[in-house]
Amino acid sequence: MRTIILNKSNLVDNDKNNVLEYNFPSSVQFKDTYIAVKQISMYYSWFNISSSLGNNTFQYTWYSGSGTETNYTILIPDGLYEIADLNTFFQAKMIANGHYVVDTANEKNIFFMEFVVNTTRYSVQINTYQFPYTSSSAVTSAGFSAPSNFNSGDSGAYPSSSAHYFNPKITMSAGFSDLVGYSSTFSTDLNINGAFTPPSTNAYISKDSTTQTISYLSHDSSTLKTKAPDVQPNSSILLNLSNIDNPYSSPNGLLYSVAPNVGFGQLISDKTPELAFHKLIPGAYNQLRLQFLATDLTEIEIQDPNIVVMLVLKERNEI
Repeated sequence: MRTIILNKSNLVDNDKNNVLEYNFPSSVQFKDTYIAVKQISMYYSWFNISSSLGNNTFQYTWYSGSGTETNYTILIPDGLYEIADLNTFFQAKMIANGHYVVDTANEKNIFFMEFVVNTTRYSVQINTYQFPYTSSSAVTSAGFSAPSNFNSGDSGAYPSSSAHYFNPKITMSAGFSDLVGYSSTFSTDLNINGAFTPPSTNAYISKDSTTQTISYLSHDSSTLKTKAPDVQPNSSILLNLSNIDNPYSSPNGLLYSVAPNVGFGQLISDKTPELAFHKLIPGAYNQLRLQFLATDLTEIEIQDPNIVVMLVLKERNEI
């Protein structure tokens, strides 16, 4: 049995830290040689939201006057987010746009949209709340205060009357919708003057007619079935070796998979309890080329280059 170790010095300079190449000192002839992964050490450092994944934007709509709808696009910086992190970032954007009021007595901001985890329903729940104010004095009368930049994108305008009270609207985009478990065409309802009634056929939407709070659970709008959130599109990543031909996989070089069992930024130490050998394609080799792939077999971007892969090779008579 022979051992080959690849580390950060074997990385190909492609800014993605996902390809390692091992160059033999001289050409090597393989005939009945088999290869397996023995151990992988790497940091959990691939994002779940990024521009390359195409899941980093969604929109929301704020209403004012007697029918003015202003749309805001939320662009999420590349990173790894839990739903709570995503909601915190969303709140920061609403603060920047002046779409909140301040509970000064309790020293907290009040928002009218949120993403929360509903563990019982295995869902990302969206809650929208009625905005029931027509002026800053009305906000004050309710015991709150309006921020100095209130609704700055529309010159500080409020709904023109109680007939135009509304719930802000969240609109999905392709990619982000999969992350939170909704259809790409899904949007919440503005609920102008409390007029929205959840469809009787859709058990994933509920409304409190007293408070006008509307809650939405992850689902497919077309089939009206549960759609599981895909918060980490790459809950495991695949290792592909260009020098093997596995007729039962596609691509035919798939060698191994790595699933992080640690927190983001922590070290993954994967030691295989039993080696799974694959036959190298017979021939003369100058190089072995390993590539990490996303679960959909596209390129994965790994942030931390500190990677160590140990491979073992055996001849047929050694297995």
